[in-house]
Amino acid sequence: MGSFQDAVQMWSGAALKRREELCVNLRARSVKCEICREACPVSALELTEDHVAVSDACTVCGACVASCPGGVFSISGFSAEAVVSAVAGQTDVRMHCSESREIEGGGMVVPCLHVVDARMLAAMAGEGAESISFGGLDGCEKCTRGDARKAVADAKVRTERWLGAAAPAFHEGIFLAGDKGAVKVERHDQVKMDRRSFLRFAGVRAAVGAAGWLAPQVKEPDAPVSIFQRDPFAPRVVEYQQIVADRADRVSWNEKARPPFYSRTFEPSCTVCEVCAQRCPTGALHVENDATGKAISYDSMLCTNCTLCAVICPQEAVKARAFKVEDLTARERKELVRLDTVTCSQCRVQYVPNAETQAGLCSSCQIEGELDSEWMSMLGG
Repeated sequence: MGSFQDAVQMWSGAALKRREELCVNLRARSVKCEICREACPVSALELTEDHVAVSDACTVCGACVASCPGGVFSISGFSAEAVVSAVAGQTDVRMHCSESREIEGGGMVVPCLHVVDARMLAAMAGEGAESISFGGLDGCEKCTRGDARKAVADAKVRTERWLGAAAPAFHEGIFLAGDKGAVKVERHDQVKMDRRSFLRFAGVRAAVGAAGWLAPQVKEPDAPVSIFQRDPFAPRVVEYQQIVADRADRVSWNEKARPPFYSRTFEPSCTVCEVCAQRCPTGALHVENDATGKAISYDSMLCTNCTLCAVICPQEAVKARAFKVEDLTARERKELVRLDTVTCSQCRVQYVPNAETQAGLCSSCQIEGELDSEWMSMLGG
């Protein structure tokens, strides 16, 4: 596809973008998570430990955007935070898919109702929504983007479980009983351009069209994730998790509910090897270092329960614990484990001593010393 066509997709909100380095499978070096593939209504995703491939069958419905625990996917022109912020103070929320033609009643237009998630609905409730209507569900069965009815139904059920009697009333169709008239249509299915941006975009179209006759452009392949890149596993907060975390205090959770937040504990076998924090895609786990020790801290609001930390822990020390509503009162980042460190006499790096390391040497320097001794022994023999 040419560069102009790519730009058209981006500005129309039709482009699915992905950041493969956030994928749980790439970080685990094995296929441990297939949530996005299972959510995709057209089977457009292929997952390996090396890449996330999207086929031409993709309809940019957004099912992968809402479901991925690593936040790999996004849609140009769409932001879950922008959608939730737009309904702040509204008691009656109206949401249409971009394929719906029933927009006379106004409301928000999103790419597809596959982008609806229970965390989004709970966040809307936190902003004051008392009823939420979905326009376009009646046409889902034959929609080329894929049938979103099950995704919406699951989101509603989960929201009602979390909020109980405080959950918004859900409706299909856009006009509610006692409707007071049409409201403004606000589009969240495309990038918004001012006049200057539009003229610049039109200029790009003309330039690309002319250049295409002389030198057709070839789309560059995505650069693979490499262990030699600088910080290839840098974390990124998942937007869907952030929107509900930011409004957790305003949501009327059911007292017996299990909110969409998760807890972790570490067993005494933990050596603070840092691998869990280094690979955590959301930044929920983080390494804390100071002059006297090394620790792993945890922010439950950022965790999407991808379970990568438990999968890759060499000591099998990471354990999940049920998160209860009362846990919301203590949400600050806290240390899960801390071990004292000493300074290596050879490389001067801080390390955690254990029974297997020699006094004064970190494990790396100890191994190097043992290898040197073997070489000298071989040469002497």
